[in-house]
Amino acid sequence: MIYFDFYGFTVKLSSSSEDLLRLIKLNFSYFHVKELKEVHLEIEAFLKNGAEFLPKELVAKKQSVNSITYDLGDLRYNDYYGEALSILDYRNSSAKIFSSNINRLHEITYLLMMSRQGKWCDKKGIHKIHSMAVANEKKNLLVMLPMKGGKSTLFTKFLAESKFQLISDDSPCVNSKGEILNFPIRFGIEKKPMYEELLSSINKESIFTLQRNLYGEKILVDMMFFHNRIAKPKKETVLVQGFRQNGGGFKVKKVAKVQMLKYLLINMTVGVGLPMVIEYFIENNIRDHLGNINIFLKRLYSTTNLLFKSDCYFAYMGNDIDKNFNEIKKLMK
Repeated sequence: MIYFDFYGFTVKLSSSSEDLLRLIKLNFSYFHVKELKEVHLEIEAFLKNGAEFLPKELVAKKQSVNSITYDLGDLRYNDYYGEALSILDYRNSSAKIFSSNINRLHEITYLLMMSRQGKWCDKKGIHKIHSMAVANEKKNLLVMLPMKGGKSTLFTKFLAESKFQLISDDSPCVNSKGEILNFPIRFGIEKKPMYEELLSSINKESIFTLQRNLYGEKILVDMMFFHNRIAKPKKETVLVQGFRQNGGGFKVKKVAKVQMLKYLLINMTVGVGLPMVIEYFIENNIRDHLGNINIFLKRLYSTTNLLFKSDCYFAYMGNDIDKNFNEIKKLMK
């Protein structure tokens, strides 16, 4: 049994699988705590098939390439096409997850925690933004890129220079004042020769893999291996929207805040690319639908405050990774 505290949202996870508990702890070690006074979400994870717990003749509420979603009162069933089953009880704030495959059990437990934690924090005015984020002694740097756009590659370049502090490789948080907050969960590295030197410098106990159903295997690193470099975010922020271009060139230009608004709306207010996981985030009742409208307005308010507190740039990035890194880090001077 292990516990987590995400900015006030608390999770109790129990499982007979020690491997699962170890993996989830590595994902969220920055937020791991030894005990809790209250629990906002209680999860039981079972390393076994849970097909017997799915009622018969339910009508699907939603279907995707990943899962089929059913609602029965306050219970939400997500059937991952026989590979796994999750049962989320909204009324009692509890969940049960079943899979005989440790990789699927790991992935779904991680996604459910991220989704419910994210929603609770949204309600409290703490919102994620889809970007990589680091800091130096004076400023935060947030670089927004689409999925597969190179955020993790850029993050590992900053990781290699000890003068930079770490905020998040994919989803830093922004509060209602437009201030940056840490979200240093595990970060991902593709299995490529260019990362071999970095991986060889990290304790093997801090490296693990996630076999994702849709996106394949990814090597993950416990951010707390670099615990002495976890940032205390600064008041000044540099916002960069990155664009990929052919060739090895690089071009950057400072832009007006209104030009950056579109990209903040996409990456933060709407949250494209964030691990919201709709089948866990959206509940099947009017109260929740109204609450989601309120979340959207809160995100918009924080987006606006972040925008007004930031210097904004467009960066047109070529295929030369080192050049991209060296030019982007100049923006922090």
